Parts: sequence; structure tokens; C-alpha cells
Amino acid sequence: MHLDIQELSDKAGLKFDFEVVRNSLSFLTNPPKQLVWIFALVVSIVLPTHAQQSDEVQKQIQQLKQQYEQTTRQLQERIAALEQQVKRITKPTRT
Repeated sequence: MHLDIQELSDKAGLKFDFEVVRNSLSFLTNPPKQLVWIFALVVSIVLPTHAQQSDEVQKQIQQLKQQYEQTTRQLQERIAALEQQVKRITKPTRT
């Protein structure tokens, strides 16, 4: 048993131009155009994801730079304090 959608719609009294629908969707059945649409879909998904990952990486880089600067300052302060301590210890005492 073969059901024809066109016949069923005619019997139901529906006016539907299947040729217009077929023509309007034909761009999806043309293989080169299919590839273009698939590529466009993939790009539209991948680019925002890539941009979001790029933003996350930039934030991580900024955090690492801040941590590096903070650690460097702390180490410089410790070095300065130890140098002062060494000067006090090795300072010749006057008698």
C-alpha cells in the first residue's frame, strides 16, 4: 500500500502546493549546498565555543600574572627583611 501525501491532502480538501515546498527545500538535497550548510552550522557552533574558551584562557593568564607579581613582591620583601637581619647580626659591635 502506497500513501501519497499529495492525494491524502487533496482528499482532505487541503490546498497545499508540494512543488513549492519541494523547490524551497531542494537546496538541502543538492550535495555541494549540503556541505556548505553543514560547514556553516559547524562554524556557527565552533566559533562561539572557541571564543568562550579563548576568554577563559585569557582570564587564566591574567590570574597567573597577578599571582606571579604578588609572589615576586612577597619574595622581594622577604629578601629585604633577611638582608636587614644579616646587617644587624654582622654589624661590628663597638666596645
